[in-house]
Amino acid sequence: PPRFPSSDPRFTNEGFRQAVQDLRALVGFALADGAPAVGALGMSLGGYTTALLATLEPRLAFAAPFIPFASLADIARLGGRLVGSPDEQDAQHRALDAAHQVVSPFARPSLLGADRVLVVAGEADRITPRAQAERLATHFGAPLSTFAGGHLLQFGRGAAFRELGRMLGRIGFFPAAAR
Repeated sequence: PPRFPSSDPRFTNEGFRQAVQDLRALVGFALADGAPAVGALGMSLGGYTTALLATLEPRLAFAAPFIPFASLADIARLGGRLVGSPDEQDAQHRALDAAHQVVSPFARPSLLGADRVLVVAGEADRITPRAQAERLATHFGAPLSTFAGGHLLQFGRGAAFRELGRMLGRIGFFPAAAR
């Protein structure tokens, strides 16, 4: 099967289309089956998918992209996947951004209030640097929480999970007895 994400935007865009379709179906199933609320939390590629879902699924109670990447074109640049002169690399970056616009969380606003989104970054993350999470938090008008570690060694991520728990308590996601 094609790699996902792929260097071919057609496969990547189709993969995200399928992921969002499946997640939206899962949200609908859970709510129809009696779940009082459904939220989304994803890390890395899942963080990107969570951010994308927050722009397309109005039934989400919350969204928490953890150590997400924000732009496929940025990740290609960071990973040294763009070739040629600086001008040629800039042109490739713009072309990738345009090709992936349909699955970009930046193409639409979040359907959730800023109080229902928490974006989390690892200060030492070299795979999805803090700047990626900052872009998403700014776009969503949402708070940014950080922890000391990085993508692989997530030292201190418990602080981010505690911040998520506080957000969920504020928005009433947890019953009063569980707070």
